[in-house]
Amino acid sequence: MSPFVISSLPMRLPVSCPALKMILGSLMVIFGLSLTTIASAFGGSMTINQISPTSALGSWSLTKPDGSVLHNQQQVTSLVTPIAAGTYALNVIAPPTAKTQIVAKDGANILRSVEGTTMSFLVTEGATITIVITYSFTGTITVDSNIPGVPFVIRGEANVVTYSGSTPAVYQAVPSQEYTVSYNTVDGCVTPRNQTRSLRADYKITFFGDYRCDFPVDTGAIQTPVAEPQAPIVKKQEQKLMRISLTANQTEVAAGGTVRYQLSVRNLSRTTMEDLAVSVQFDPSVMSISVPVGRQGEVRGNLVLWTIPAIFAGQTWNTEFGGIAADNLQAGTRLELTARASGTGLVESGTPVASLTHTIGVALLPQTGMRTDILFLIVSTVAGGILALIRNRRTAA
Repeated sequence: MSPFVISSLPMRLPVSCPALKMILGSLMVIFGLSLTTIASAFGGSMTINQISPTSALGSWSLTKPDGSVLHNQQQVTSLVTPIAAGTYALNVIAPPTAKTQIVAKDGANILRSVEGTTMSFLVTEGATITIVITYSFTGTITVDSNIPGVPFVIRGEANVVTYSGSTPAVYQAVPSQEYTVSYNTVDGCVTPRNQTRSLRADYKITFFGDYRCDFPVDTGAIQTPVAEPQAPIVKKQEQKLMRISLTANQTEVAAGGTVRYQLSVRNLSRTTMEDLAVSVQFDPSVMSISVPVGRQGEVRGNLVLWTIPAIFAGQTWNTEFGGIAADNLQAGTRLELTARASGTGLVESGTPVASLTHTIGVALLPQTGMRTDILFLIVSTVAGGILALIRNRRTAA
């Protein structure tokens, strides 16, 4: 029986009867809920989600079957309801340097998946659609060494093994994060220390392992001097491609005080250095970095990062930045900053980390307070009285 039959009841029934009023009210509630359920079932809904490993989100526009366009600006989740049956077109404006994947689902069924920023899909009546827009930021990692075929391991964040192989090797579409390369030992050679670089989207970082194998062996016999081979000379030249300098305007700082640092990178070679990544590592538990950082520097975790497009032969790149000592530091605490640089075709100099590290000590401020101030006032008053007495005696004389 149709729910609209209720409207054909004879109007001469005693409407003042409480029981009848209750029945009519109950029927109207049931009738209203039925209509709501029917409208929801036939209207459908669409949820659009954006997923990004960073805080950067894109914007999108949705063209409906009737030609109208719905716009959205950098929202994590958006709900579109009700939706009509027909063909929809989604256009995404992704964050800079991001790669985009769009997946459309009807319940658990995948309607369509594309690698790109545009997608069209068909919606049936009453469907529950979910759109997931996923952004990824990737770059390229190159690993090489002066001895070919050396095994290595690349570890990403949380010290998880990400890649392993032998030099030389190139990895593309690598997620943006910080990576550390460890090289295997080679008999008779000094193993390069672990190298850490921060990979940014659409950038390339290069790791180079410089094995030093030119150490003399003492056999106890007198050896005839021979001409120095050319290979070690090339290594020494490569080791002087650049010079990093990190200095400060003071040697001590009080807790809560600010230190001004000067960072410079000099190109000692005869060719142009390109795509340099310069970093300064610090301990966030004892100090922080003033922002904004000069020369478009970026603070990320415990690193200050700069990207240098090029340094010409014989030229120097330099910048300044401020470091703020924590308020609760004790006297004797050391503030240590370590500078590093890497670039395309740039060979690690093998310089010890200690020579690239600048240390500043934390000193106590002079103590002051009521007793000190009162003592100073008393000393000043007595001194003033003595001076006045001396002047009076000289005048009387």
